[in-house]
Amino acid sequence: YRLPIQLVLVDWNPPAGRPTLAEAGGLGVSHEFFRFDVVTVPPEVHAALPLAAEIPLFQYYAKNVGLRRAAGKFVLATNVDIIFSEALAAHLAERLLAPGRLYRNDRVDTDIGPLLDTLPPDAREEACLRHIVQVQTRYGTAPAERFAEQAAGMPTSALKASFVAFVDRIVAELEQGRPKFGLHLTACGDFQLLARENWAQRRGYAEVPIHSWHLDSLFAYQGDAAGLKEETLPTDCPVFHIHHAPGWANQGNMEGGLDVALLRDGDGLLLSVAPRDMPLLISDEVDRFITEIRHAPRATVNGRNWGYGGRDFAMVTRV
Repeated sequence: YRLPIQLVLVDWNPPAGRPTLAEAGGLGVSHEFFRFDVVTVPPEVHAALPLAAEIPLFQYYAKNVGLRRAAGKFVLATNVDIIFSEALAAHLAERLLAPGRLYRNDRVDTDIGPLLDTLPPDAREEACLRHIVQVQTRYGTAPAERFAEQAAGMPTSALKASFVAFVDRIVAELEQGRPKFGLHLTACGDFQLLARENWAQRRGYAEVPIHSWHLDSLFAYQGDAAGLKEETLPTDCPVFHIHHAPGWANQGNMEGGLDVALLRDGDGLLLSVAPRDMPLLISDEVDRFITEIRHAPRATVNGRNWGYGGRDFAMVTRV
């Protein structure tokens, strides 16, 4: 597509005794239309934050480090377990993006994990579509067993069109009775795309040393209050998410109530329920934030030094 891309990978709190991500092999290198930069945030920066011993990665501090140092006109905040669809790449190559928008799309959870390292890049999207677990839509999480059953014997030529029809149908079903559902918050931290100037105006994600849950939603509400128009990309431009256990599985239990998640059990899935005691935002606190930010739409949640703007972290271009 000849679309210049910069990947900024933030190596936050790298473990001792291992190569950093700037040094590790097998991660790829830069080329004519692709610049691959790794920013390393040393352990002492992490250790200076409260709860550093309990939470080894403060996801949104790390994302802000990358956002602050990205060079592109438009910047996407995403995660390392995301696979981009071919149609999404083609859509972005049309250069239709505009400042003042917050671009979102649906996330498709796929159980491709065991196959990922064995497939060439041009076979991954088909495998993702054939192993769909669920779809994260504007109206919530939609199980996708029906499509997975249909996809098992479906010819490759019909797969993408059938997927689009399936998602459009389940979204229409979920939407009934909820035509004014609001922002697309489901799994929004995996895909929030804005002009770099808009990230700077909002000063990135809230930098609070707690579990990352809901911090992506706070940014969505902050952008909405400031006048950023949310735009959902076409159904045929999804991102695929490698299905895995919840991100807090190795961080102890998070405070307040129960965690409910789908986990892999052999050839099937089971519902996992566990108590939590890890600090995080709860819905009541998010609701209070929404009320306050709507009364002060120009307010920002971080200072001018957001994303550690005053620190000179090592940034290495992989070649």
